[in-house]
Amino acid sequence: MKRMTLSSALVLILLIAVAGTNRVVAAETREWPYSATETSALNFYRAKNYRSALAQYNKVVAAEPHNVRAVAGRGLCEANLRDYVRARKDCDRAFALEPSRIDTNMLTIMLHNFYKESFQDEEAMAMLERTHIADPSHPAYYTTKAEMLQGEGHLKEALENINKFVALVPKDSDGWCRKGEIEEQLNNDRAALASYGKSIALSPTFHVALLKEAHCLERLGDWQKAIADYTKVLRFSESKDENDGHTHKFSAILGRADAYKKVGDTAKALKDYDTILTAAAKDKGNVREGAARYAMKAGQSRADLLVSLKRFEEAVATYTDMITLEGNWGGATGLFYQERANVYRLMGKNGLAEGDETRAAKADAKESGRLKTGKLQPL
Repeated sequence: MKRMTLSSALVLILLIAVAGTNRVVAAETREWPYSATETSALNFYRAKNYRSALAQYNKVVAAEPHNVRAVAGRGLCEANLRDYVRARKDCDRAFALEPSRIDTNMLTIMLHNFYKESFQDEEAMAMLERTHIADPSHPAYYTTKAEMLQGEGHLKEALENINKFVALVPKDSDGWCRKGEIEEQLNNDRAALASYGKSIALSPTFHVALLKEAHCLERLGDWQKAIADYTKVLRFSESKDENDGHTHKFSAILGRADAYKKVGDTAKALKDYDTILTAAAKDKGNVREGAARYAMKAGQSRADLLVSLKRFEEAVATYTDMITLEGNWGGATGLFYQERANVYRLMGKNGLAEGDETRAAKADAKESGRLKTGKLQPL
């Protein structure tokens, strides 16, 4: 199951609105009969010939300035042509004429998406509030608003809205997962865990909820249950019925490795770290995707574990592998030269340590120069 995005939630609003197009219009408005010009405009619009549709709608609005259907139709053409200034003017005009009409709501949704994608959050929220006026009973308003408020850091208000959503739609797995995220950000780990549990009960293969529940369990010190969740993610990621599990695979492997490390199962921890590093070595052209995204953390954790076990030679080999990987990606190798030098010191190999410390200083200087010139971005 994939997470409901902002756009998908608004599409849901739109679908419900479309289903209710036969509602009675407001008393102060009238249902304008379709003229030949407006019919032509509609046909052009359906054919995605927005410029021709716009030309026809301009004629209709000039003749019938209170025809909300034509005003909104013109705004939809303008929005599809990315003329958002004129689209907003027509949206305001249509909303003043009849806020609850489907045509008005369609235009409002398009403008909401534009403002959200262009980081104009105040305008996006204003458009969202209009969809609520158009259909106050629809639950998608609450989850969309919760998502926006969460993104802006207004967590208590976000929680209030997601609570309203799950009360209206108690069987929505994504809604319970969103509630868990917000509770977690408010440091309410027990409440978050309960919400993730409800999400998983509704959708047992929901990777996002399983991963987040595992992270929450780790913070609460329940490492064995966290390991069980990570293992489920890995099992479901191989399922033929689930197509999006691979995106969470390496995150789950790393999380499980860290959990194994915490419970003292070093063999399984090392095996999981090795799985990530082996896969990352094949991702030379994919600098921070897939396994490569988790390689630095996995390599450092593997080496730290080996040092704690006094398996110094293996720790040196791990740092050598990381230097090679980071070098292949054009990344920062100075950190790993320094870490390898530290291990050499523990082994009493001071000459090798001094050599790595010199290499670390040179690598750091080179990295700093590249960052200043913009030739390399921090990974």
